[in-house]
Amino acid sequence: MKYILTIFAASALLFSCSSGNNESSGTSEDGYAIYGDPISSDNAIDISDLAAKMEGKDELNIKVKGKVTDVCKKKGCWMTIDDGGDGMMVRFKEYGFFVAKDCEGKEAIFEGVAKLDTMSVEDQKHYAEDAGDSQEEIDAITEPKI
Repeated sequence: MKYILTIFAASALLFSCSSGNNESSGTSEDGYAIYGDPISSDNAIDISDLAAKMEGKDELNIKVKGKVTDVCKKKGCWMTIDDGGDGMMVRFKEYGFFVAKDCEGKEAIFEGVAKLDTMSVEDQKHYAEDAGDSQEEIDAITEPKI
């Protein structure tokens, strides 16, 4: 069964992108810009391996890496990661930090709690607006998403 992971409440994040309008808190030893609490890239699994690790679990504390496909254009308060399917949404614990709004296409390494969740139509439309999607794309959202 294919899992679509839509929420990853990150407690720390490393990025290989410029800080844009959001400031990083430094640079890691391996050259990543740091947003949030510093973490190392050691033992980070590829996003493509996350579904197998989640098998039979509702949530999992884990460190993951993957390519950023979209980011909130308003604040940098969420991003999506390419998981080979619909993508995985990453939100940041209690809005503790924001990421650079220009980091699409960059690799991210993040650590936190992976959860399977259902996103309401209202929330999907809100995120689509934040992403700068067209009104036509927003109006096409009609069903909750796992």
